[in-house]
Amino acid sequence: MWKTDGLIVPNDKGENVWGIVLRKSGDKTYIEFNRNLTAPQNFFFITAYNYIYDTASVEV
Repeated sequence: MWKTDGLIVPNDKGENVWGIVLRKSGDKTYIEFNRNLTAPQNFFFITAYNYIYDTASVEV
């Protein structure tokens, strides 16, 4: 849903999610990953594994 709403932006390699690490502890499985998010209008959040994607254009 986030990808179709335009909230997840691919990195420079075109990946929507990267750096995936799986860790098991007993009967629990933890999944850690990285991704670029755009902030929705009137709402902004950051977590430990999300990055805000920012672009800049320069005219010469």
